[in-house]
Amino acid sequence: EEYWTLDALVQGPQGPPPFKAKLSRVDGKKVELKDRATTDGLARACTSAESICAVVGVHPVRAVPAGRDSGWWEALSAEARGAYGLLDRAPRSFDEVLAASPLSPAALTSALVELELSGLVVQHPGKRYEKV
Repeated sequence: EEYWTLDALVQGPQGPPPFKAKLSRVDGKKVELKDRATTDGLARACTSAESICAVVGVHPVRAVPAGRDSGWWEALSAEARGAYGLLDRAPRSFDEVLAASPLSPAALTSALVELELSGLVVQHPGKRYEKV
């Protein structure tokens, strides 16, 4: 039996670096891509951020607080931008992020707080961090 995947490189016009996304659910249900026709059909449906959100059944929220000008990414500290690049949409423990970072624990904590206050990252119980 064949098994297909649908991967995308997601990138906005400005801001955080691009990240990889893998389609796993459609309308909240696990998707099984068993043939090229199904995979191609879903790929054609994913031509814009809005259509991707519709296909996967999510409603986007603005990660950057309203009122920010286009220079919001540059306004973040270099440490915060670096820490953001180490995170993804799956929560990671502080220790995991620290192991991948050149920052000291104190500097990483500061960067993560900056990202939280900017609305770009959420902290889950157990000091686990996730991109919004």
